[in-house]
Amino acid sequence: MISVLIPAYNGAPWLAETLSRLPAAAAGVPVETIIVDNASTDETVSIGQKINGVQILINAINFGFSRAVNQAAAAARGDILVVINQDLHLQPNALKHVHDFLSLSSNNAVVGGALSFPDGSTQPSCGPFPTLAGTLARLILPRKIRKYNLARPDSKNAQAVDWVTGAFISFRRELFQKVGGFD
Repeated sequence: MISVLIPAYNGAPWLAETLSRLPAAAAGVPVETIIVDNASTDETVSIGQKINGVQILINAINFGFSRAVNQAAAAARGDILVVINQDLHLQPNALKHVHDFLSLSSNNAVVGGALSFPDGSTQPSCGPFPTLAGTLARLILPRKIRKYNLARPDSKNAQAVDWVTGAFISFRRELFQKVGGFD
């Protein structure tokens, strides 16, 4: 089973669409969904409550992203944990691919996914650790594009990277517990 963990804060404009895409993204893999609401002042909680099977944990104050993920993970039952942003629109089979990838090999630690902006352009979602040489080289670039001009995988096939974004990140529960969750 996959546990989809969604830290939320004032996510009403996006959350219904995000939740509606989960069945197609799972493509038959059992999924539970846990939203941790960080004291939203909009309709985030009521939107989540309208979806059958969605568990909502409500915080009286905004504890932030990491603590919300840890709260959701503590309530989760799945062997695979997938953290997504409240505005992420998963593509069909996305969760199934994550499930299959993490289930087939014990060597996979963390799995991310390719992200795109609403206009279809590529959004940075992974990359190499910064190096002194790379940082110095980027200093000659215009400030506007510095952080996005990193060497990134351009293949649609799985490959090793140094980091993935928290907007869509997945791992086995055992790894999450071993490292003590998010700090």
